[in-house]
Amino acid sequence: MSLVVEDLVVAVRDREIVQGATLHIPRGQVHVIVGPNGSGKSTLLHSIAGDPRYRIVRGRVVFDNVDVTSLDPMERVRLGISLMHQMPPAVKQVNTLDLVKTLERKFGANPIAEKAREILAVDRFLSRPLFYGLSGGEKKRLELYLSLLLKPRLLMLDEPDSGVDVDSLSRIAYTINMLIESKVTLLVVTHRGDILEKLSRIDKVYVMCGGKVRAEGDLSLGLKVLSEGFSKVC
Repeated sequence: MSLVVEDLVVAVRDREIVQGATLHIPRGQVHVIVGPNGSGKSTLLHSIAGDPRYRIVRGRVVFDNVDVTSLDPMERVRLGISLMHQMPPAVKQVNTLDLVKTLERKFGANPIAEKAREILAVDRFLSRPLFYGLSGGEKKRLELYLSLLLKPRLLMLDEPDSGVDVDSLSRIAYTINMLIESKVTLLVVTHRGDILEKLSRIDKVYVMCGGKVRAEGDLSLGLKVLSEGFSKVC
């Protein structure tokens, strides 16, 4: 088993956002979480990544038989846990190419990232300040590339299809399919579902509402709730 999330309760400040989520993701599988805005999907991903703004009240996170519940974010990255953020902030003080070189020195060369660099067409962004002046789709492509420089064994993607154009969506989906072929464990969050029919394989879909996993099944479940709405499940 690659990732086990057991009865996880997560709070932001004094409010519990995730209220008892349980996920079991075997190594190399592709699991997807769908749900309406505000259902706790992003909070769940950030808590798995160890973001200190998200406090685990109860439950635990185990990755490759290591309990990471109390580990800081960098320790989780070293174990192979990586998060592609939904809305990465622009940072004027950081040159993107300098960051790329730093990550390559720290984590070593990654053939998958090299292929993704061309597929995602990010070279023209590398001379700029980090994420500065980029469109939504351009930010997503660059964030995905930077995530791959960390050599993830578990990559969590927070709404990779949100706010992107058709070309960017195709490039992102192609890259994700390359990761699927390479047996990287993937946890993908979406509330629109544009990415679903472009992925070469999806092993399980969870429906999350009100901080809880309300249903789970195969791809047909995800497509059904995305076409009919979440009200019947939520």
